[in-house]
Amino acid sequence: MLVLTVGSTGIPSCTSMRVLVYICLFSLFVGTNIFGAQLPDLPKVPSLPFYADTIDEALSLDSSGKWVELSEYAKQNAVIAAREERIDDAANWYYASILTGMFSREGRDIPAELKRALLENMPAFFDCYETAPKAPYTGVFSTLSQIYLNQPAQLKKYMRMGLALSLVYASVLPPSWPSYGVPDEPTQVSQPAEIFLYFTLHGAKMPFDFSKMTVGELVFVVGIAGPLTELEKLCREGFEPSDIEKEAAKVKADPTRLRGGRFAKWDTDVAFTFENLLKNGGSDYEKTYYAFRNANANGIPCVFFKAEQGGDSISWLSYMNGAKEWKNEVFKDPKLKGVYAKSDFPATWNPLTRFELSRIQGRANVEGDSYKSLILSRLGALMLEEGDNQVAFNLATMALKADKFNAGAYRTVIVSRARMGAENKELDGIFRQSYEVFADYPEQIAKMLMVYRENLLARRQVVQADALFNSQMKPLFRSNPSLATYLYSDVLESMLDNAPTPTQKYSVYSGIVRSASKAPAEAFKYIVVPTAKYFWNNDMKKEAFKVIKSAESMLRGAGFSAEKDELARLREQYEEMDLQDRELEQSNKKNRR
Repeated sequence: MLVLTVGSTGIPSCTSMRVLVYICLFSLFVGTNIFGAQLPDLPKVPSLPFYADTIDEALSLDSSGKWVELSEYAKQNAVIAAREERIDDAANWYYASILTGMFSREGRDIPAELKRALLENMPAFFDCYETAPKAPYTGVFSTLSQIYLNQPAQLKKYMRMGLALSLVYASVLPPSWPSYGVPDEPTQVSQPAEIFLYFTLHGAKMPFDFSKMTVGELVFVVGIAGPLTELEKLCREGFEPSDIEKEAAKVKADPTRLRGGRFAKWDTDVAFTFENLLKNGGSDYEKTYYAFRNANANGIPCVFFKAEQGGDSISWLSYMNGAKEWKNEVFKDPKLKGVYAKSDFPATWNPLTRFELSRIQGRANVEGDSYKSLILSRLGALMLEEGDNQVAFNLATMALKADKFNAGAYRTVIVSRARMGAENKELDGIFRQSYEVFADYPEQIAKMLMVYRENLLARRQVVQADALFNSQMKPLFRSNPSLATYLYSDVLESMLDNAPTPTQKYSVYSGIVRSASKAPAEAFKYIVVPTAKYFWNNDMKKEAFKVIKSAESMLRGAGFSAEKDELARLREQYEEMDLQDRELEQSNKKNRR
């Protein structure tokens, strides 16, 4: 059996100055970083299990039917290997089945040679898939094909970068992005190939070798906004990750904008440029933003977190300093310990959770026990689909022994045991373990609690389901009310549905919003507005107006001008619609007479 993999080349060390100069010139030509921060080679797993002539035949036909045939064949081999606990073989066949299955469904317009390149670089595809398994892969392949047609050789060399970029542009970009809260926001880049070209052309002078970075890391490199001309100005040879903090220090505080200890907004008569920022100074927020854009320009994975606190915009960064080495909460004021700040994950355009970031920082998709656990969990889920509950349970149990933070493995354990007739007491114990293990990751606790809620609701234990979630969120409301409020947004409608009468529904709302009152901005966005709309859309107008009135009291203090304006517009809209309904009702009464 021939396994197709992509090899790596190394440059031997040499003391000869002449050879050293030659190597430097050569590195600039081929775009290979020699002197930047050193990263280890990424593991070359899983690998392609098909014979070479099998792939040649499939590519020559390049028909949906042939790819379906290969996908089914690979899946059955994965099942056989999983039953025999030949884990490496099972993983190879499993991901070959995933990729060839995608070719049959979403790969009609992918050039055949790009399909070959993906098959020959299964570790890169695996990394991409496990970074965002639910991504719209039709869009991923469409973007990847655009890059391939422009720069085929560079894409083969930097396949992970191409895949990361394709995840970012797989669907329509959010209209709210980029939004960093600065006077002159960056601009969206409409052609992903331009970003790919920017980084591959400048890669030699950037601190990290892009060919040795994971898809999760690269998403925070290529998932940036333009204009690229701005980034060109900030791109500097020899820039190191630690220079991010030095760049922020170059921006002095602007004393002319200080008002009672707060920075006034940027003077609109002066253009918001980095030149003016360095010349005139700026706020702490603007310093962080400037440091962030320097990281962007120099290919350093960096996450920008922002929040509102007492009417002020606050921000901080997390950036990569090396493999599994990140600096977190950079520029964060220690007094803001409990403040929850959000950032989007460009691979999915959903809010980035602390747990997701920790997995990316630890290279959990590609290295060590966490990689092994991930493989075991996937195979366990596959066996669950096949109806082999005992094997599914065994594999998922092995996955949890390798990595207790594998959320997917808990689900497989629970479902397999339920199918084997386990009593509710045993299932409840597994559920409890599944969310207690994530004590340091509230968002992940909430996700596991939601799975538990669904199980309790399926058992018609509605009161217990909601009481469980409420009790687990109480400590979080005390330590981090902003985050707790955000997490309620996923269960709010379900909780309102569970309450049988309008009065009880309003009681559910008032209990949540009372707990969330320490985070008024988040409470307004995630609790007040959705609940008001829920009541209005379900013809409970009285309760909708009660929600609006309660929010007016909550936002009575200083600040929150944007929230107050939105609330006033919502009240005005509902009052106008209510008047129209009453007038229509009066007109109908007259017509009936």
